[in-house]
Amino acid sequence: MAEPAAPGVSREWGGAGRSRGDCPSPRSIMRSLLEAVNFLHANNIVHRDLKPENILLDDNMQIRLSDFGFSCHLEPGEKLRELCGTPGYLAPEILKCSMDETHPGYGKEVDLWACGVILFTLLAGSPPFWHRRQILMLRMIMEGQYQFNSPEWDDRSNTVKDLISRLLQVDPEERLTAKQALLHPFFERCEGGQPWNLTPRQRFRVAVWTVLAAGRVALSIHHARPLTKSALLRDPYALRPVRRLIDSCAFRLYGHWVKKGEQQNRAALFQHRPPGPFPMIGPQEEGDSASVTEEEAMLVLG
Repeated sequence: MAEPAAPGVSREWGGAGRSRGDCPSPRSIMRSLLEAVNFLHANNIVHRDLKPENILLDDNMQIRLSDFGFSCHLEPGEKLRELCGTPGYLAPEILKCSMDETHPGYGKEVDLWACGVILFTLLAGSPPFWHRRQILMLRMIMEGQYQFNSPEWDDRSNTVKDLISRLLQVDPEERLTAKQALLHPFFERCEGGQPWNLTPRQRFRVAVWTVLAAGRVALSIHHARPLTKSALLRDPYALRPVRRLIDSCAFRLYGHWVKKGEQQNRAALFQHRPPGPFPMIGPQEEGDSASVTEEEAMLVLG
């Protein structure tokens, strides 16, 4: 069943061995991963330790599963009770089984939970269940507490969110199987799929609209709109160069209001013009300088 890794197989897919541009898309990775899990489950084998570190990429960008140390053969209807795997990828039923002696056990569904965690991590860059205290992280896993927070998920479709939600079901009976997950709409646009069947007239229209759009983009880049006085008076902060100029002038005029040190002249806070260079105040002159600055402040305040 296990195949030795060839020299061209990378063991650093989850780390710094490969750049992000060298790796296939998350959709392609998850499709290949679910196909491998479906093959294992069809042969009554459960992996129990799926995580990015155990997914290898060869020179042809094909994934291979590794680390079958926790895998075992599972007969139909048979349940397991051992606590094994990586904490962040453990399914809720594994944790409940270790805490409750009356729990019936867990089965192949734990691999699909790990696939949901991997997909979430691939898209967000961080795991769905994490806390600096491991006991709280395990409680989040048992309760299925995760969120699609901004800004990582702002540009993600509802289709992939639905797939993750169906894989991260606390109840293993409601969780998708590997075969059902492969039929999800998220994989309908996978790489290598069938191209669009367009008529010659539709292709011509697409080409025309593409040329027009490219021309408009080129004109907008090389021919900027002229700046008018009305637009400048209406909203000067809408233009970045003008905004930077205003901020620079304001800081030069009022930048001395910012207290930069314990020995700064406090009378400068009441000035409305850029201050001149202040001499360094030594410890022996600190009392004299304080009396002078108070008088200056009274004069400024009137």
